[in-house]
Amino acid sequence: MVVIFVAHASAFDFQHELYLPLQHTFSMHELILPHVDKTEPVNTNAAIRRSDLVLAEVTFPSTGVGIELGWANMLDKPIIALCRHDAKLSSSLTLIVGQVIHYRDARDMISQLQQVIH
Repeated sequence: MVVIFVAHASAFDFQHELYLPLQHTFSMHELILPHVDKTEPVNTNAAIRRSDLVLAEVTFPSTGVGIELGWANMLDKPIIALCRHDAKLSSSLTLIVGQVIHYRDARDMISQLQQVIH
């Protein structure tokens, strides 16, 4: 089982476009979804420390995601960036992420992730 921390901006419907497809496909792994329960804040630094992998949806700019990716990079955690095919990826992200997956929709994102995460 792989522990996967999922970082993302709040600027899109992450519950349906990110969380649900990931939960459906990667149920055999532990997914840390920091905004699944909006009543309880998640200590993302501690969550990243116990993660084996960080998935970061980076289509939308987010200071919080940048901070989380900085922590992950500092801790030498592997980072996979997810970015919609028509979005421009920040050049600074390319310096710290191990892999970038450009996707068209949730089905395409999951298909590509399944080739990387087993």
